[in-house]
Amino acid sequence: MKSLVLKMLLIGAVGFAGPADATTPKLKDPAGDGDFKLVKVRGSVSLYERWFEVEPGLNVRELKAEFTVDASSMSAFNLLKDESRAPKWMQSLDVFDVVENQGSNWVSYVRYNIPWPLDDQDVVLRYRQSNVDGAILVSFNSDAHASCPVKDGVSRMKGVSGSWLFQPTGNNQTKVTYKITTRNKSHFPRWVTDPLVQDNLMDTMNAFCVQAKELHVQR
Repeated sequence: MKSLVLKMLLIGAVGFAGPADATTPKLKDPAGDGDFKLVKVRGSVSLYERWFEVEPGLNVRELKAEFTVDASSMSAFNLLKDESRAPKWMQSLDVFDVVENQGSNWVSYVRYNIPWPLDDQDVVLRYRQSNVDGAILVSFNSDAHASCPVKDGVSRMKGVSGSWLFQPTGNNQTKVTYKITTRNKSHFPRWVTDPLVQDNLMDTMNAFCVQAKELHVQR
């Protein structure tokens, strides 16, 4: 059961939308970077979460991971497009293709392997790069693309958005801040999904650190 639920979570890092209840904090204003609560630390990765209300009765969780990689900001950034390395850090990955690349804007198709009898899951993510005070900011959101039609037997994920921020700190090190949220509803209670989401995100980001360092050394 644990393995099955784990593979059903988008990169293991996605929060979920759910009805408001007494145990779900309500944050009316999701702007800025406040209101995050530290929930777990593993290695160099710190995981935070916060909740906000997107419409009456519907709360959404945003997750944030912060960590430092032994790589330049450009090497860490380039890892996002590296098709050969994607399987080495993305959890439960089946297919990763960059289907459109215009330099600072690109589109990736990602498909996750879900055990039978459930459908596999996929998502089309559109990325936009900008420079902010010497850092690289990459925002992303789920989208559609002509080369990625919805397939029979594959569940298309929607309502996903987030960002990567790569801030150089000197000595070829980079502080990475990753945020993600989704309006997809979970089919499982939080007491089941929360530990799995957190653990899978930690595995994903620690693997990202390893791959970013290797990519930096090779370049």
